[in-house]
Amino acid sequence: MKRAIAILFWSAMALAQPEKWPAELAADVQAAHWAAAERVGRALAEEIDAGRMFATFAQVADEARARNLFADALEQNGKPLPARLQRCLARALLAPDLASPCAARASLERGRRVAHLKAEVLAREVKIPASFPVASNGRITVLAFSASWCAPCAAELDRLRRFDHPLAQVVIIDIDLLSAAEKSSFVPMESLLGPEVPRLYVLDRQGNIRFSLVGFEEDGFFTDKLNWMVEAIGGPHQPAECARAGAATQPSSAVK
Repeated sequence: MKRAIAILFWSAMALAQPEKWPAELAADVQAAHWAAAERVGRALAEEIDAGRMFATFAQVADEARARNLFADALEQNGKPLPARLQRCLARALLAPDLASPCAARASLERGRRVAHLKAEVLAREVKIPASFPVASNGRITVLAFSASWCAPCAAELDRLRRFDHPLAQVVIIDIDLLSAAEKSSFVPMESLLGPEVPRLYVLDRQGNIRFSLVGFEEDGFFTDKLNWMVEAIGGPHQPAECARAGAATQPSSAVK
């Protein structure tokens, strides 16, 4: 009988949508349906470990909650050791600790999230000719539009001034020093006539926009994102004399 019930359960789980399992787990724990909670929690943990659930950094808190609920079910079912592992992983997600007994597992999870973030960033690659009058100098250009009145710009500029990649140059332009005509001509997709800063573009050596970032997100990965974008464009470093023919002189408002 128990075997038949288990088969029916897993058949139902196979047909279910995994994104609904966290809510099912929470409902089972609240109702003290511990056997069902353990089964759902185990299936959910397998999805997490395979990188199919809670794959982004924005979902860390949701994963920690799910692991703690799974731990509740394990404890109620007399399985303290696996419950301890789930609680350890939940803590490590919220506050990484290299001395934690589950630090290696937590590091694997972080690595999966970083890989997912990198894939998301690089999936936005385009190839659009830019109208920016910036000399490539044989390098990839990280071009940032900023303004003194823009609070998020200050944090981005701090990172940009410390960014150092052998294949890249950084150019920063204060939009308040540009004319209205320059603002509207600089960006082929959007106008800088509005308060749309910070706005950043990564250009290849031929002057094409390959990546862009609008706004500044304090997620701890700004420099990593720049490195990923520059390296995705990649290629051997070219000397200045190989720079794109006809490139205009860098605007006087640009600073490194």
